[in-house]
Amino acid sequence: MYVRCGSILDAYCAFTMIGIKPTEAWNAIIGGFTNCGNFEEGLKLFDQMQKDGVKPTRVTFLCVLKACSSASNLLKGRRIHAFLIECGHEFGLFVGNALIHMYAKCGTIQDAHNVFCRSLTCDVVTYNTLIEGYAQNGCFQESLCLFKQMQGLGIELDQASFVCVLKACQSFEALPYGIQIHADVIKNGLELDELVGHSLMHMYTSCGDMEGACILFEKLPIPNVISWSTLISGYAENGQGEVALKIFDEMRHQAVKPNQVTFMSVLKACSSCLRALQKGRMIHTDTVVCGFELDTCVGNALIDIYVKCASMDDAMVIFHRMPFKNVVTCNVIFKRAWMVGMLSNPIIVHHANLCFQCII
Repeated sequence: MYVRCGSILDAYCAFTMIGIKPTEAWNAIIGGFTNCGNFEEGLKLFDQMQKDGVKPTRVTFLCVLKACSSASNLLKGRRIHAFLIECGHEFGLFVGNALIHMYAKCGTIQDAHNVFCRSLTCDVVTYNTLIEGYAQNGCFQESLCLFKQMQGLGIELDQASFVCVLKACQSFEALPYGIQIHADVIKNGLELDELVGHSLMHMYTSCGDMEGACILFEKLPIPNVISWSTLISGYAENGQGEVALKIFDEMRHQAVKPNQVTFMSVLKACSSCLRALQKGRMIHTDTVVCGFELDTCVGNALIDIYVKCASMDDAMVIFHRMPFKNVVTCNVIFKRAWMVGMLSNPIIVHHANLCFQCII
């Protein structure tokens, strides 16, 4: 009950009060810590469970493999895999899928492929997991080939199947294959599905086909912030900043509230705009109104615009107001200052040095 209500500390207190803890109690608390993002604590409890001589179940392994995936803890994941073999759980469908996901997330796609090949049973989730894993690890051809294999075997495709393979298309810039997948999406009646539709738009914009992205956008019954942001980002990435800014204005006219991605995209569009500083100030005002001015990524994008426009004072105002800064914050100041020949200015150098001191 406490875990489901999001009160992990109360759950842990209740857990410690149990004398002889059954497997269900261990599973509940390990899963609770994993689901709330405290992966290391979940893995520590798994170790303690073993020390106490409590035999883990399939549910236990699913929880700890999820923790390993999220924490990118490959060493622990390998140990759990070895333990799975000892317990005879390795070839179960759900555990096998969790292992493939863990290895893919940890960047060892060959291990994920090996688990896939050794699995006695596979379902649509198995294929989706490996297709996505290939795409995430830069193996785009393998991802597309596995999708073809999946179709050849007659496995029924679902929403996730198309989302995963479209990631490979957009990264590989495989527009002809992406168009074929679009046809399959239509056959399966998923073109207007929100997730699939956005994935198709991302694919078209990543491949530079803004016309295809616009056609999809216009088909959406009610475009949301993700749809608008994808279109804005696409035009900005393809060097059509003025068009991106016009779409942003239309988005605001339609009373759609921007998010962090929207502002990052539209600020990038400002870079190719003749009125970059003027437009940047207007968008800066929008970030304040929408409550995103102090977001680290949005702040970095604002600094980038101001430094590019040689408005270092404005850039430093943003810098000092940002509660969290990263190395990108400093890089933006140094890189842009160098590009516009401002590093000869001792005041600019002083500001940049202050940035690095703050990060350190």
